[in-house]
Amino acid sequence: MSNVPTSYLLNPKPKGSIYFGILSTFFSMIILGSIPFLGWFLAGLLGGLTAKGKGRGFLAALLGGLIVVISLIEVSHYVPVSSLSFIPNLTGNFLLYTKLTDTMQYTSNALNANEIGTISSILIDGAAVAGIGGLIGGAILPNENTFEN
Repeated sequence: MSNVPTSYLLNPKPKGSIYFGILSTFFSMIILGSIPFLGWFLAGLLGGLTAKGKGRGFLAALLGGLIVVISLIEVSHYVPVSSLSFIPNLTGNFLLYTKLTDTMQYTSNALNANEIGTISSILIDGAAVAGIGGLIGGAILPNENTFEN
């Protein structure tokens, strides 16, 4: 005989997903990333809410943050700012172009001045702040798919 409660069988609650937590952290960091600290924290919070659970939320937000931060560092290091001139013509959004070029130019200048310090600062800011947000988001919405009462 199974130890699964009858109430669980009649009304199963969905589990969170680390994969979808990483995706939601990634996309929300792209959208909210221009807001210093608070945007990255909120992105981690959304990832934690999607992943459900403290550990899962922390891991999802940390990995999503690392993906965005490493991508930012690589793009800023290797892609010239002038190569983004197609964005206003393609999207009609000059504000997005200005924001992207400003961020890339700032990161590129910081990398040229102090590469190790800048990389460690960006990693700590992006990944750690998002991870803390994911921990809090996962604690707010725990994974309720356990059989313990």
